[in-house]
Amino acid sequence: MQLAKLAFGGETRDDGQIMDMGNKVSRKKEFVPPLTSVVSSGKWEKPKPQAASVETELVVDPDDPHGQIKRRKSVRPPPGPSA
Repeated sequence: MQLAKLAFGGETRDDGQIMDMGNKVSRKKEFVPPLTSVVSSGKWEKPKPQAASVETELVVDPDDPHGQIKRRKSVRPPPGPSA
């Protein structure tokens, strides 16, 4: 979302996940030039991926009718030293 804020200067909502883009409709003419400009200027840097903690795991949510995958605290003991 940082890239969008730099390119369009809008406000976000829902924990920074949604930005109102007003009446913009053309990807080619209204979205790409501002995004390209910000990336080319060096004002924005691609975020570095964060390694998953060994203390978490991905599981299918049994309560979700669509089988959404979520990350949760691991129920397995952390790996110990090898003998």
